[in-house]
Amino acid sequence: MNKPRIPRTPARSLAAVAAVTLGLLAGWAVFRVAGRGALDARLQNRQGDPAALQGFTLLGQVQHLNADAVTTFTLEDGEFCSETRLDTNTLAGATNWDYQLYSGTNWTIDPADRAAVNAAAVPDGDTLTSTAPRLVWMETLFLPDGTEVRFPIATWSEETPVVAYWDPVDEEWTDWCAFDVTDTEAELRPDQNLTPWQGRYCLTLPRSTDLQAAGIYRVEESLTEAEAQARMSAVPVGAGGATAAETAPYGRVQLFYTPENAVFVSGCLPVGDLLAVTWLDKAGTLSLDLVNGAGQRVDRRTLTDQAAAETLRITPLPRQRPGEAGLLVRNPGPQGGEEWQLVVIRAENGRLTAYCQCPLAAQDALPVFAALDDTGTRLLQVDRKAEVWDWEVRGYHRGTLDSAYELRVQDLDDGAVLFTAGLTAGDWAWGTHQSASLGRLDALSMMQFNTQVWFPHLTDEPTL
Repeated sequence: MNKPRIPRTPARSLAAVAAVTLGLLAGWAVFRVAGRGALDARLQNRQGDPAALQGFTLLGQVQHLNADAVTTFTLEDGEFCSETRLDTNTLAGATNWDYQLYSGTNWTIDPADRAAVNAAAVPDGDTLTSTAPRLVWMETLFLPDGTEVRFPIATWSEETPVVAYWDPVDEEWTDWCAFDVTDTEAELRPDQNLTPWQGRYCLTLPRSTDLQAAGIYRVEESLTEAEAQARMSAVPVGAGGATAAETAPYGRVQLFYTPENAVFVSGCLPVGDLLAVTWLDKAGTLSLDLVNGAGQRVDRRTLTDQAAAETLRITPLPRQRPGEAGLLVRNPGPQGGEEWQLVVIRAENGRLTAYCQCPLAAQDALPVFAALDDTGTRLLQVDRKAEVWDWEVRGYHRGTLDSAYELRVQDLDDGAVLFTAGLTAGDWAWGTHQSASLGRLDALSMMQFNTQVWFPHLTDEPTL
C-alpha cells in the first residue's frame, strides 16, 4: 500500500532553506571565533628570565588582510597580552605616524627687475618669454592642517630665460617663472617631514644658502588659501594685464636653531620638552644637540666622527613613551661597508635623563623598535629575523612562519643579554604560495600578501 504523498509547500521549502542557512552561519561563526585565537600574537621564550620585561611598554598591531582581522598586542610591566578583532582591518593610530610636508618650488623674478623683464617680453601665442638678471627661489609649504606659508630660500644671479603663460580659466597671465635653474636645488630643498613640537611645526633646511642658514625653522604663522590670495598684490606681466605676484611671501617661517659650524643639518625629532637636532660639521663629525623651547642647546652628544652628508642616513624609530625617542644612524664603514648604531634618548623637565648609544654588529638585524625601561638602565629591542617556512599541500599551499621578529632585553651597564623571545602573530602565511618578506614593523606602507605588522607611532605632542 502506497503511502499518501504529502504535498510540498512554499512554507516548508523556505523553512528548510532557512534551517540550512542558519546552520551554515552558525558553523561559520564558530569557525571565526575558534580561528581568532590562532591569529593572536605570542612570545616564544628562548633564553633568560621573562621578569626582565618588567618596566617596558610596547604596543603593536597586525593587520590580517585575508582574514579581515586586526591583532593588537601589548607589553606592560612584564605582562604580554594579545587580542584579535574580527571583521575589521582598521589600524588604530595610523594618523599619528608622520606629518608629511608637501611643497612647491617656484623660481621667479626679483621684484626690482619686473619693469625691465616686462619691457623685454616677446609674445608667442599663449606664452610670453623674456630674460631676468636675477631669480628668487620662493618655496610654498602646504601644511597638514590645510594652511600654507611661502618664503624665499635662495637667489640665482645669472641671466636666465623666464616665461609667463596665459591662463584661459582666470583669463590672465601667470607670473614670470623659470625652470631647471640649478642642479643643487634638490640638496637645498627643505626636508619633507614636519615635526610637530610645542604647538608649532618645525622643518629642516639641510644646507645654507645666500638667504637662509642651515638649521631648524619654526612656522610662526600660516594662512588658508583664501587668506593667502587676499594678501598677494596684483602685478603687471608683459605689456598689460595683472596677476597675483609669485614673488610675495606670506605667513612667517623663523629660524629656531642653527648649530655653529654646521654644513649639513639632517633633521630633528621631539624628545619631550626638548628637540633633538642631528647635524654635521666640516670635519665630518656627526653630533646630536638637545635644544629647549627657547632655542638654547642644553646637551650635545657625538654620534660619529667620520660621517659624510652624501651617505648619511638617520631613521627615527616609532615613539611610544612620552619624552623618549630612538633613531638608527647609518654611516659608511671600511671597504665600502656600512656601520649602524642605535641611539635612544629620554628627557624630562628640560634635561637629559637617560641616553643609550649602541653600535650594531654587521650580522645583527636592524631593530624596528627600541625603548628603555623605567629606570633607563635596560634596553628593549625588536629585530627583524629570517623566516622559517614549513609547507603542506591540502588543495592549496600553506606556510607557517617561525618567529620573524625577535624581542631582546639587554643590560646597558655590562651589555649582557637578559632575555630573548620570538614574536609571532598568528598564521602569517595564510593562502600564500611562496616565501617573501612580510614588511617592516615601522612602515605603514609596506604590505605584502595578507599581513601588515607595525608599531603605531604615538605622539605626545598637542594637536595642532
